[in-house]
Amino acid sequence: MNNNDHISASMGKEAEAVQAKGHKRFLLIGLAVIVLVALCLGGLFGYRAYGHQQAQTACADTQKTFSSVRSDFKTKFADASKLAQTTTDTDVSDGKVLASYKDELAAADKTLKTAGHSVSCDASASREDLDKTTGAINTQTKTIKSQSAKLSDAGRTIQADIDKTAKSRLNKTIGDGDQLLAATDGQVADNATRDALKTALDQAKAVQGKNKASVDEQHKAVQAIEEQIKAVNNSKSAKEEADRQAAEAAQAAQAAAEQAAAAQAQRGANSNSSSSTSKAYSRSSAPAAPAAPAPAPAPAPAPAPDIDSLCDSYCQEGRQKKQRYDTDPEYRKEMNRKACAITGTMCDQF
Repeated sequence: MNNNDHISASMGKEAEAVQAKGHKRFLLIGLAVIVLVALCLGGLFGYRAYGHQQAQTACADTQKTFSSVRSDFKTKFADASKLAQTTTDTDVSDGKVLASYKDELAAADKTLKTAGHSVSCDASASREDLDKTTGAINTQTKTIKSQSAKLSDAGRTIQADIDKTAKSRLNKTIGDGDQLLAATDGQVADNATRDALKTALDQAKAVQGKNKASVDEQHKAVQAIEEQIKAVNNSKSAKEEADRQAAEAAQAAQAAAEQAAAAQAQRGANSNSSSSTSKAYSRSSAPAAPAAPAPAPAPAPAPAPDIDSLCDSYCQEGRQKKQRYDTDPEYRKEMNRKACAITGTMCDQF
């Protein structure tokens, strides 16, 4: 083998070595690219999975908040509905106050029907869909919170008006009762009705003096006074009717006595007239006689009869009825019932 052959062989080996080295570098670069791509894809998929998990958690938390807010609102709505049902126009200063409250209650009911339904967070939904669901739930939550605040304001307004009206009504009723009590002393058929009114007034004034008397306490105090005021007025009417009947009986007895006295006087006058006519006839029939002396003065008219003796059937009866009315409770009750029947008043207290 000559030198040329050695040189060629040597160059061939070097070329093979260079080619082998190039292949190895290419393999290393390719492997690095593959690893880098794998890392990128893994990171992308990992990021997307993490983002989906975060979206699902946010949706679940939002749904939990919504459920709590909705539950509180439903409870508040139920309480408000009960208040509206038990409140009448007489419980407030103006019917418009109650009407306004019912309008707010109707708006709350509409909110419950339109924004009060729960929306589920589907774990299989995409992140974008979960985000949309979270936004929708947040919107519903804000709507319910806003309506709940309005309903609370309306509730405070009407409750304050109810409290003020109850106190004002109690004060007025106590004043009316005190006035009637003072004006009916000795003017009722049964004084027990006035005693009952005074008891009701004393109890109402105790309620009036409380710092925080409930509306129900004040209503009951007013009702008790009003019942006793009615009883006193009925008893007053009964006495007035009994007095009227007694006065009519006395007037009838007096008229009868006067008629009896007039009739007695008339009989006396007729008797005197008949006697004078008879004497005149006798003088015209007899022969003339000497002039008679001047006639004696006419006898004085008979004295008027004693009225007490003429009205036994009327005056005595009237006095007996009056005495019995004052001393016999059962007879007084019977007379009061008759008086109430004539006047059309209620007589349950008798």
